[in-house]
Amino acid sequence: MDNIHELYPRANPVSHILRIGHTGYRRIENNFIAKHIPIQHAVIDASHAQSQKDLVHCLADGGVEIILETKSAELSSVAGISSSARNLPWANHQRVQTPFHYQGSIGRDLAEKIVEFAQTRRKSENVPSRSGG
Repeated sequence: MDNIHELYPRANPVSHILRIGHTGYRRIENNFIAKHIPIQHAVIDASHAQSQKDLVHCLADGGVEIILETKSAELSSVAGISSSARNLPWANHQRVQTPFHYQGSIGRDLAEKIVEFAQTRRKSENVPSRSGG
């Protein structure tokens, strides 16, 4: 095989990012435990984080990076504030969020609520953070 020359180096495999829906997460948990699906990163919907805490714990124990979907896009629409996202601590129950809500002190308050939500979930579920905190 001396006459075969690779023109391009082999590419690294693409990372798996799995978005967890509000149903079927038990099946994902079981398949992950059985090593049927290789997950490196998982997106968890904040409005379903409480009901999916066992899955989050399982994935975190398996070294999966957990990404919190804050539902910011949904909360920027009328339909979003009437969905399950309306119960999130950073949701504005009177009106949709606009770019104004992400600026200055209002934006900092919103960000602090999101961070507090994530930290509270991590501590109560014993989920390690990527920074080791």
